[in-house]
Formats: sequence, structure tokens, C-alpha cells
Amino acid sequence: MNIDLASTSDINAIRSFIKDNWAPNHIFARDADFFEYEMTDEGTVNFVVAKNELQQICGLVGFTKSKKQINEANLFLVILCVLPEYAKQGLSFKLINKCIELTSGSVNTVGAAPSVLPLYKLLGFQTGYLKHYFWLNPELNSFELCQPGEKQFVQVQDTGEFVQVSNVLEEEFCSLSTERRDYETFVKRYLEHPTYEYLLYLSKSKDGLIVAREVSQGQAKALKVIDYFGDNAKLTGALIKLTSVAVGQKYEFIDLYVKGTEDTDVQNAGFDIIDTNGDVVIPNYFSPFVMKNIQLTYATRDESLILMRGDGDQDRPS
Repeated sequence: MNIDLASTSDINAIRSFIKDNWAPNHIFARDADFFEYEMTDEGTVNFVVAKNELQQICGLVGFTKSKKQINEANLFLVILCVLPEYAKQGLSFKLINKCIELTSGSVNTVGAAPSVLPLYKLLGFQTGYLKHYFWLNPELNSFELCQPGEKQFVQVQDTGEFVQVSNVLEEEFCSLSTERRDYETFVKRYLEHPTYEYLLYLSKSKDGLIVAREVSQGQAKALKVIDYFGDNAKLTGALIKLTSVAVGQKYEFIDLYVKGTEDTDVQNAGFDIIDTNGDVVIPNYFSPFVMKNIQLTYATRDESLILMRGDGDQDRPS
């Protein structure tokens, strides 16, 4: 068996393997252009594949990168899929270990099935669940996209620290002093996305940048926080800005999945945390829409790393 980075000649076989063994209608299987955008970089393919003696794929794992150069990047694993007869031979472990060998950065995953977390623990990963925060628009009397429960929310006064921008220059992004992404992968992920339009809000002092995306069902709208870069202390102001936007745009709610920030950085903006046993429902899935709370898992080899919905494949078309 050979385990190595995929080449462009493997793309058709990878897409067929995903269709046959992961999900028949997965966007990677049905949309060649989106696969190329999401999983290739200038002739390289962001998959590790295992092939048997007949050169047939028997397992694979994809990844997205925080930096263009793989040997320095944090990798975020997606679609770990192994044929059953090879799973018994420990192929899943071997695929993940190959990814670890590829980079001096951290290997991580967001949104893996809970049943897979023990596998990551055996490989030395820290595992858990992202915290899920939400804010409900106090100016609305009825809600179609969520089940609000009884808690009353208020809007914290916006100081005007964050302003909406349509572009972020390289020197502005670099001034954020973030290790979470380099500028090239930021541009590809958020400024050049072929399907989604992201909302960007940058602090006037250029030390905080929040990324959000509008979602809707029928005429009702909400706002998802996708990513944040910069000084964690500025996250509060960024979220307050979004609540101001939400009131003006009549968004029903704002929500945020995150690991690695202080609770107060989020709660001081008026947000609360989802109680999975409570009566509040803030849906994560909109395509198709599912009125259900979703817990997102994580596994990481760097416990200090901040993880959000924008890492991995938790915000891509389905």
C-alpha cells in the first residue's frame, strides 16, 4: 500500500471515491469547479490518498491549509474516509499520521463525527466541542428561524470601533499579527469564494477583523460569525458591531462557534451560550434548513489554537 499526497491525475478518482463511499451528492463529487477551488492550489491537490497494489484508492483524507506552503501550515482535515476492509488495518491512523508528517504546524479538524474523536485521542490530539454562542434581536417580536426560549437580550451600545470594508489589504491583514492564516489563504477563502459573499468588519486601529455571512430561509434572515483575526480583546467590539448591523437588517439572531477565546470576550457583547438541554434552538444548517441545535466537535494538536466555524469545511456549500 502506498500513502502519499494526491496529484492532479488523482482528482477524478478522488471525486468518484467520495461519491461511492462518502456521500453520493457531495459537492466535491458533483461540482468539479468547486472541488478545484476548494481542494487544489496551483497544481497541488489537498488530499492524502492510500492506494492498494492495483493503484486503486482505498482511503483518503482531505485538508485545507492556513498557509500556502504546506510544510508550515496548520492543516484542517476534512472527509476522512476508508474502505471497511482497510479500516481494520489501521488505515485511518496512517492517513492522519501522514498529514502530521507533512507540516511543522498543527493538524486539526472541526466537525468530525463524535464517534471518531477516540481515534484522534489515541493519536495525541486534544478533543472536545466548540462553544456555541448566540444573540437574539431584541427589536423583533417573532422568530421563524429559531426557538428563542425565555431569555431577554439587549443591544450593547456600538462605539463605532469597527467599520464594514469590502477588501482587506495585505499590510492591513499582516498588522493583525495573526498566525491563524496567511494573507493568500485569507483572500482565497473569503474574498474570492465562488458561492458565498462574506461581510467583513475591520477595526479602525487595524487590530481586529471579523468575518460573517448572512443566511436565510424564506424571508427571514440571520447572521453567522465565520471567523475572527487579531486581538482577542477586540472581539467584544466586533460582535457589538454585528448586533448593531443585525438590528438594522432585521436579522433574527447572530451565532458563533469557537474554541480558545474567553467567555467574557463574547458575553460582554450581549451573547449567551447555548444550553444543549435547554429550550433555545439556534440552527446551524440552512441548506437544507434544519431546526436543530448542532454541536461541532474539534480535535487539535495545538491546544492554544483558536478554532472557529471557518476552519475546515464547516462553512461551505452542501
